[in-house]
Amino acid sequence: MPFGPKSLKTLKPTVWKRHPATLGDHLLKHRIAQGLLQRDLRKRFKLEKETYANWEKDRRYPAMKHWPGIIAFLGYDPTPDPTTLGQQLLAHRRRHGLSRKDLAVSLGVDETTLWRWEIDERKPNSDIHVKIVRRLELI
Repeated sequence: MPFGPKSLKTLKPTVWKRHPATLGDHLLKHRIAQGLLQRDLRKRFKLEKETYANWEKDRRYPAMKHWPGIIAFLGYDPTPDPTTLGQQLLAHRRRHGLSRKDLAVSLGVDETTLWRWEIDERKPNSDIHVKIVRRLELI
């Protein structure tokens, strides 16, 4: 057998998935690409010690108040595009970091009613639907 340098032809292994599927995958890939450490993002988002790590490992899901910062950091919303009114309402809350209670007050509806709309259990009547769509600029 000849001895000498060998060259392997394969892709370098990466710490992240090439096609991120979860929020944690997206955060990890973007953080590594930016050359940042978890502690850098923990400080940026003003989080407790393990919170950001738990997001990356998909052990915990961020509170709504953190989503505007996450979307700004990534440069996009990593969740699927909304197709129903309920998904659009939830996406709006996520983009703006609103609690369900805050959005319900702003729309003039009960919090439980908004929750039922978000999970597509119920649909608002046509007059309220038009008002919601206009108010949230979902058109």
